[in-house]
Amino acid sequence: MEKSFEELARDLRSWWPRRRAAAAEALGRLGDARAVEPLLNALSSGATVRAAAARALGRLRDPRAIRPLCRMMGEEDPLTRRAAAEALGGFLADTTDPGLPVQVLEFASPLTEPPSDPPSFLGVQLYAQTGGPDAGYAATQALIRLGRPLAVPLIPALRRYQWGIDLTYWARKVRDVAGDLPAMDPRAFLAEEAAVPPLVGILAGFSRGMSVLLSGWQTPRRDVVQGWADLAPHTVEPLFRLLAQPDRAARLWAAEALGRIGGAGVIERLLPRLDAGAGEEQVAAAVALGHAGDPRAVGLLAASLDGEDTDRLLAAASALCHAGAAGAPALGALRSLADYATDADVSSLAEEAVRAIERALRAAPAELEAAAAPEGTGTELEAARPPEE
Repeated sequence: MEKSFEELARDLRSWWPRRRAAAAEALGRLGDARAVEPLLNALSSGATVRAAAARALGRLRDPRAIRPLCRMMGEEDPLTRRAAAEALGGFLADTTDPGLPVQVLEFASPLTEPPSDPPSFLGVQLYAQTGGPDAGYAATQALIRLGRPLAVPLIPALRRYQWGIDLTYWARKVRDVAGDLPAMDPRAFLAEEAAVPPLVGILAGFSRGMSVLLSGWQTPRRDVVQGWADLAPHTVEPLFRLLAQPDRAARLWAAEALGRIGGAGVIERLLPRLDAGAGEEQVAAAVALGHAGDPRAVGLLAASLDGEDTDRLLAAASALCHAGAAGAPALGALRSLADYATDADVSSLAEEAVRAIERALRAAPAELEAAAAPEGTGTELEAARPPEE
């Protein structure tokens, strides 16, 4: 039998931490607004009680809890950080206040400090890994709630590949490029959608400069693109908007992510761009369709392997890795790129595409033979089989 509010409030003052924690959890389930004050007072207790009180406050959704919960995300204890982040995630899911997500970002103080471990992507529950998975989770939920999911994987990419330079520097760089961003706390500048294209361009430019000397510097592109794909469907509409941006790197990264997301709805929206688009729009559509494994993109992707634009070469070669046997017409251009490209990552990616297409070509006869009907049926599949040697 559930205890009354009065009994639980009395248990919350018990000398025994386990009883106080149980009382805090029960008060959250009770849903009585009178519990807010005693639960806020319990946030000054030990870690176990404070975590239970934070979770309870998350269930009650009282605005008075937001500031204390935000402050808890900056604490060292992982138990209390996780509880605060989960509670704020609940607030963010229900809020109609556009200022709350920005407030969460501004209070997530680990956003500006180097991470202790490399970031990781955990599917749709993507943790930004900004000082630990807990603050990162809250920051992720805040950005999604703001309609800014594209910013989420940019944080660990910058932090992992830029030697711990804090976001104050990147906020200033983005403002220099974009010019029209409002002055705001650097921890929350990613709440501005206009910050994403210049930030991708800056990151891509840095990767280009380093990859001339060393291979492996295109991993930021792969990580960011995979992060965007993991956060679908939240990212689909923002990615289509990013396709219209003037920055080439931003367009091509968005195209690759859309291709990885795939699905009939995405493909249907890309095909008109491939058929009737102009120049860069067609290339972006081809990159997206190539990553989705659509053979209609191969011709334009093969033509895009000419020239010295590193972003375009990387995007086209990466897409052709998914072309299968249909990518055979691009083999000559890919081999030439693998041999003569000055960018180490372009050369490596072209070699990878060549290997992938050659594997598919070697497997093609076996696939046809396995799919053929028994001898003598006169089917088209049998007629399509290669001659026996």
